[in-house]
Amino acid sequence: MQVSSFLTPEKEIWQHLSTTLLPDLIMNTVFLVSGVALFTAVIGVSLGWFTGACDFPGRRFFSWSLALPMALPAYVMAFIFLGLMDFNGPVQQLLRTVPGFEGRMFEVRSTPFVVMVMGLTLYPYVYLLSRTSFMNQGRAILEASRTLGLRPSRAFFKVALPMSRPWIVSGLALVLMESLADFGAVSIFNYDTFTTAIYKSWFGFFSLKAAAQLSSLLVILALTLVFVEGLFKKRMRYYDSSRGAVARTRLKLTGWPSLMVVAYCSTILFVAFIVPILQLALWSMKVVRSGESTAYLEVILKTLFLGAAAAAIICLAAVLLAYSRRRIAQRRLRGKSTHPA
Repeated sequence: MQVSSFLTPEKEIWQHLSTTLLPDLIMNTVFLVSGVALFTAVIGVSLGWFTGACDFPGRRFFSWSLALPMALPAYVMAFIFLGLMDFNGPVQQLLRTVPGFEGRMFEVRSTPFVVMVMGLTLYPYVYLLSRTSFMNQGRAILEASRTLGLRPSRAFFKVALPMSRPWIVSGLALVLMESLADFGAVSIFNYDTFTTAIYKSWFGFFSLKAAAQLSSLLVILALTLVFVEGLFKKRMRYYDSSRGAVARTRLKLTGWPSLMVVAYCSTILFVAFIVPILQLALWSMKVVRSGESTAYLEVILKTLFLGAAAAAIICLAAVLLAYSRRRIAQRRLRGKSTHPA
């Protein structure tokens, strides 16, 4: 349906889009995707390095708790963020009480805030994969690089980071595809991208063909990202250095560096998970006190059922794919052993 829709383009709608909306859609989508990728790369890689290769107070707690923002969908985070940061929200009301900020306001429905909200919910993709890579590298590789004259900071950028690029790129590929496909968060912020244009073409222009054509472009972009990510991984040459107890020895952080890392991890966890959960709890208490909680019981049960069913299907599909891939690898290995060169 999507590919065949290009054979019968909606000329009037496409002319309207190309002259009015399409340039802004492309620019907004590019800014969103590149901004979210940069934001998640910086936060995810840094947190992955601290929890995977370093040792500091609270490391075990932060290792699993920093992945909790993944449980919050981007559109939920957008609702919470606007409720807190909008003009009538508590944050701007508090700022207007500070001398020098009376009567001032800042617009939260803008590109930087959309990037920040989506980045806070998507950085765990990069964090989990980069943490696994850094944890497997351990201290032995950095010590070997320091014997060659590299300082710790240069050793990280010259040795540890390049070795982790395949995992980081895989996480960023997931982040980019999630950013391209997101509709809830960008629509809440009134930030027009390809996904909002698809919705407007369908329900605004009442043209299913135009919506299919725009969605096909989005699919092509996603497939391009997958192809580039696969091509990049094929060109990489790396090996697993996780064998041996020495490789798993962590870098001990003490003093001010340790305190700064704890403060950094705590800030990310506080902003990305604790504050949203507290705000959701406050809104839930208001609903319970108003006596309208029974109206949401059926919705909650349906959500739990759909979530459990989706998790079961995904787990089953993942197990089948992993098993089939292993069987195929074993058959290839047996074929090579029976036909020596």
